[in-house]
Amino acid sequence: RRAQTTAEPSTATTRPATGTGPRSHRSSWCRLRRHSSSVPSTHGLAALGASTAVTAIYAHRGASVAEAENTLAAFRAAVALGADGVELDVRRTADGALAVHHDPRLPDGRPLVEVAAAELPTDVPLLGDALDACGSLLVNIEIKNLPGEPDFDPEDEAAGAVAGAVAEGRLHDRVLVSSFNPTTVERLRRLDPDIPTALLALVAPDPEVAGHLVEVVRRAGHRALHPHYVGVTVGL
Repeated sequence: RRAQTTAEPSTATTRPATGTGPRSHRSSWCRLRRHSSSVPSTHGLAALGASTAVTAIYAHRGASVAEAENTLAAFRAAVALGADGVELDVRRTADGALAVHHDPRLPDGRPLVEVAAAELPTDVPLLGDALDACGSLLVNIEIKNLPGEPDFDPEDEAAGAVAGAVAEGRLHDRVLVSSFNPTTVERLRRLDPDIPTALLALVAPDPEVAGHLVEVVRRAGHRALHPHYVGVTVGL
């Protein structure tokens, strides 16, 4: 579980689920996480009809209790359950496509980076299809690129591919791109500074560490910090 902390101070409020339709039918079938966010309306929260901070409900890897995580079915279920947004993970395939998959290896043990897009299992979608399945929801695209994993790429080719996909689909107002690897999101910002970005971090509940990370995020121009939930404190 991770929470979103914006680089600009704000007072977050919770938007109630009222009325009829999907938003009034949220249930435990959808593993949702709350992101306290003050992202300006020009970067996605306009979709919620909000000009001030709200608590947005994100489906982590889609509705990953109702359906298998990071699948088209999970993303469609998130839409049906009334989530405000979806978080998903992307990795490179052997031919440079962007596959939506959390782990570096497929269940059969093959490194995903050694598998061509056409040879992926049917339940592993490509990013374009996943974005289509998310409809008009906000989408947090997490780029997986960590040293020690079989698909680690110091050139950050995945960042370039994600930037291209966002530009091609004109999705700047409904995506947020994040990564645990700071150089990955920094490269994406250099390629397209109009794409909002966030830095993922396993923050210890230490005010000095938290304050340092917030300054790192602010100086880098990222939209948000995504800490582990144990590091979410009043000071942060």
